[in-house]
Amino acid sequence: NDWLLKYYKAKFTSIKVAFRTYRDNQELIQVLCSKRWFREIFITQATADFKSGDPRIVKLYTCPVYPAPLSGLVMPNFRKSHFDGYSDHCPGLTAAKLAITRGAKVIEKHFTLSHALQSETEKGHTGSMDIDELRDLKKFALEYQMIDSEWQDS
Repeated sequence: NDWLLKYYKAKFTSIKVAFRTYRDNQELIQVLCSKRWFREIFITQATADFKSGDPRIVKLYTCPVYPAPLSGLVMPNFRKSHFDGYSDHCPGLTAAKLAITRGAKVIEKHFTLSHALQSETEKGHTGSMDIDELRDLKKFALEYQMIDSEWQDS
């Protein structure tokens, strides 16, 4: 786990465990929970029966395809789900905004300096967001939170 020590030494306060790592390397989750290195440990696609007792665990729902198509996307109601948030692999912001309206408390989405960097060997840019999309998503989340809290109060 040399990479994990490097991650810690870089003073990151959060770490995200990808779906395939969660599925194939359960002992890594135990190691992460045994360390007090991170404030938050994001786990993608953690199953409902996953119980760590660690309040730092944040469970993220995702479609483990990159990039993920919007057609056929199944989005849980986060208010009634064991998931805390959404790891978005879809192009654009539609899926992330839908997750917010369904109660996701966390949105994780890759970041790119330019969607034009997309290539046959690097497919991550299509489902990523750029700085303008990040601003748009933040604005949407803040405005939705304001409206949603007003509805809940009435």
